Amino acid sequence: MPSTPQAIAAGHAVAIYYTLTDDAGQVLDTNKGQKKPLVYLAGVGNIVKGLDDALMGAVRGETRKVDVAPADGYGEWTEEALETIPRSAFPPEAEVVKGAVFHGQTPDGLPIQVRVHEADGDEVKVDKNHPLAGQTLHFEVYVYGIRHATEEEKQHGHAHGPGGHQH
Repeated sequence: MPSTPQAIAAGHAVAIYYTLTDDAGQVLDTNKGQKKPLVYLAGVGNIVKGLDDALMGAVRGETRKVDVAPADGYGEWTEEALETIPRSAFPPEAEVVKGAVFHGQTPDGLPIQVRVHEADGDEVKVDKNHPLAGQTLHFEVYVYGIRHATEEEKQHGHAHGPGGHQH
């Protein structure tokens, strides 16, 4: 039976509880108070790079406060991510107004979320930037557990929950 890792390193399955806040201290996301922690595979891009990097070397039971710059989070906000599409691309019953969020697919069939930037007549300018693009991310993370990843998890590129593969 392999020993339990003492500190987070690439290839470990890591269980964390976290709170993400913005510059004003407003909570944007958290899993604190939930029964199950977030489990990720360290070093393979399952979580934003800046947080993944900052947690390397952390030990079970440790709490870390981490500030992640946009470049290591969801990227900088870019004008290039704005796209004008026809109003007819939206469902007829949809309320297409500034700030509305829609889910769709890229031409390759990948899921995408867009936010209406401007809605003017038959044309709609959508913003394909991640909603947190351009923002510094402030995390407080509690390391709940660390274990060696299974070969299957390493092959799949992500951690699996209790009992194995769950997607």
